[in-house]
Amino acid sequence: MKRKWLFASLLLTAALTMTSCSFKLPVELPFKIPFITADRNAKQNEENPSDPEKTTDPIITDEPEVPENIDTTKSTQSGSDHGSHTPDEADPSPSQPDEDPVDAPSGQENSVDIPVLMGGALPYTGMISILNDNYEDGTHRYDDMLEDGMSCIVDYCYVNPEDLPDTPEAYATLAAEKLTDGGIYNILSVYQDDGYTESLSYPVYIVSFTSGNNEDTNFWLAFMVIRDGYTYLYAPSVSCNADYTAEELGQDLFPRLFFSDSMDN
Repeated sequence: MKRKWLFASLLLTAALTMTSCSFKLPVELPFKIPFITADRNAKQNEENPSDPEKTTDPIITDEPEVPENIDTTKSTQSGSDHGSHTPDEADPSPSQPDEDPVDAPSGQENSVDIPVLMGGALPYTGMISILNDNYEDGTHRYDDMLEDGMSCIVDYCYVNPEDLPDTPEAYATLAAEKLTDGGIYNILSVYQDDGYTESLSYPVYIVSFTSGNNEDTNFWLAFMVIRDGYTYLYAPSVSCNADYTAEELGQDLFPRLFFSDSMDN
């Protein structure tokens, strides 16, 4: 009898266990489970917007918020980090050093130092400079016009060409071409002056010629010195309409002439 009762109890226990395992929850729950998303706070506020004391959790996003006062611009300079500066505190771009000004060729300075044939201050007033050129090889040309506009005094130095024949006539012809820029000229005379040659210790020639024609004719008297591969000219040019001659200007100018390096002796 006891065995039958024990067996019945076991069957009842098994039946109750199977019944509990097949129990299902009802479809509608008596409360709501919060729906947690990135905009969780907005949904919770919509549920009860009139509750001022209701607290909400901070919004969780994938990227941290960046404070507005932080400069997030990446630095383009290697080795420099400006990420911790605000725009107002950012280091200014380093100023570029002032570049040394590049000297443009002005034609007023020689790169080669050679002696200059000079006569000190010209013995005339109201002189007007119309040309003042210095060249890189040390040569130069200075043209000054007298106040009346009837004459011009030229101080000129140039390098002798290698193929120039070594004769006074060849030097005189080249001098006329240089002084007139290859214009019309006519050599009148050329001779070596012994007095000036001795004074300067270099061959000195006096060359007279004309340039132009008709009412535009000018008379030239050139003091020409040959020295160390250069020709130095000091030449007044006088218009045919002037009331004085080139020879008269030469008499005032030529005795004053000397080389600049003679002052060092």
